Amino acid sequence: MANLGNKEVAVKMLAETGYKEFQLEAELLGRVHHRKLISLIGYCYEGAYMALVYEYMANGAVKEHLNGHSPKSLSWIERLQVALDAAEGLDYLHNACTPPIVHRDVKSTNILLDENFQAKLSDFGISRAFSLDESSFVSTAVVGTIGYLDQEYAHLQKLHEKSDVYSFGVVLLQLVTGQPPLVTSKNCHITQWVDLSLSTGDVLDVIDPRLEGS
Repeated sequence: MANLGNKEVAVKMLAETGYKEFQLEAELLGRVHHRKLISLIGYCYEGAYMALVYEYMANGAVKEHLNGHSPKSLSWIERLQVALDAAEGLDYLHNACTPPIVHRDVKSTNILLDENFQAKLSDFGISRAFSLDESSFVSTAVVGTIGYLDQEYAHLQKLHEKSDVYSFGVVLLQLVTGQPPLVTSKNCHITQWVDLSLSTGDVLDVIDPRLEGS
């Protein structure tokens, strides 16, 4: 966090090896604007120093409110609002941008909360814009975060807007369960754990106990 005049901002510093990420994010956020996407205020590129300056999101990443690292646990209403906000941001990227933009790294770390716990998508350093139709895909190197990657993309390198939708689905399960994508206590992926629990009728077993009474 830093101050720009009388305004609090967030500054992301990148190493010289991060030039491609810097260039992509500065270019993309310079041309797309939506209330559910983090706003780029400015950037600096001088020699080996690269910095991106964003609006400051006072309540940090959604992940911090799900893993117990934050003193505040999100209520059910707040989690529902996070889901709606993130979905609105993704819908804009996929359906309102020309050409469509695939985020490629949708996860609870990249969904940030402002002072009112309104959520915005962030981190567009590996996003990609290209023309797609419902039956098409683009072959590309796999990037993203383990646990959030859909299998078609991870194994066949076929990228589609639906790759973001799968990642968003993992985030939705996190909001309900409070668990990370890879549930270490169960030694499996969150989708497998939830599917098994629901198939045996243990619906309450997957609900985050911190939601009780909310």
